[in-house]
Amino acid sequence: MSDQGWQQLGRFGPFFAVSVLDDHDETTRAAAGWLSLTALVEEPDLLTGRIAAVRRALAGPAPGMAPGGLPARVAVSVTQLGLTARLVAVALAAAVDRLEVPGSAGLVFQDRLGGPYPLGVLSPCGAQTLTPAGWPDALLALVRPITQAAIDVHGLSAQVGRGNVASALASAVRMITAVDPGAGTQARALAGLAFATAELHGTGSSDDAGVFRRRSCCLIYRLATDPVFCGDCVLAGRDRSSRPSSSRPASGPSTRPSVPHSST
Repeated sequence: MSDQGWQQLGRFGPFFAVSVLDDHDETTRAAAGWLSLTALVEEPDLLTGRIAAVRRALAGPAPGMAPGGLPARVAVSVTQLGLTARLVAVALAAAVDRLEVPGSAGLVFQDRLGGPYPLGVLSPCGAQTLTPAGWPDALLALVRPITQAAIDVHGLSAQVGRGNVASALASAVRMITAVDPGAGTQARALAGLAFATAELHGTGSSDDAGVFRRRSCCLIYRLATDPVFCGDCVLAGRDRSSRPSSSRPASGPSTRPSVPHSST
């Protein structure tokens, strides 16, 4: 694998950037706060603690809301969305650039909130170069453990969890396209393969202009007294509580608030 190739992913934006770290220098990595991505599933307290931190951070900006007043499922959804959105973005950009897509064991992260959390790839990671047809399996293998833990352990709706992955994928396509339309064409084709899988089929659809609309909601609207929905939300444009609602731009890591929603 080319270390320089990984470093070039950041040209698409901060959600695509990765650090390249020495696989054999675990002591230095640990001292710098790098954790194995697999720890989020293998050490349940780590994911539980992150959800709790997200819940506190999200409740902070919400007028009159204490951390305990924010529904737990909102924090779980936001956490799973933020974690998987970063992985989806990197996996898609890697496939576009014909790099190897590593598994969870080949990735490390720093447990931070506020913006894209630091993500690193271990070099050499031992990943295999994939054909486009093999990319969806690699993507789903990367995000499935965290999503399933959020569902099985923390009560996230499976529909919401898979919808969050789909929303993140559509957003990553948009961001790549905005920077490099040619790469965006490749990203769109790869995303189409992923949306055709059993896990992501039916999570959303695109109109003739290519605008994606998911069939579920990430629940972030629960933070506001006057709901504001993400642009790709199934609820966007609907009237709730007899009041018209506004909507954010199409959902994704670059357009959601910079509080831990986009960093979890």
